[in-house]
Amino acid sequence: MAQRNAGADAAAALQRDEVAASLRDLSSMADEAQAESHAMQAALQQVVDIRQATDENSRASTQLAR
Repeated sequence: MAQRNAGADAAAALQRDEVAASLRDLSSMADEAQAESHAMQAALQQVVDIRQATDENSRASTQLAR
């Protein structure tokens, strides 16, 4: 009986360790995804800024051509 309890305790400890490792991995993946999301948002903002500058330049060119 004591051997069974020791085996069950060891299995439970192993499972807890595996779950803890999985949670650490998921946390790391979430951090990486958030960093990538921020980078994509910054890139999108650059695209918006470039489009806006292009539109402003086009309007200025049109006004000068008149």
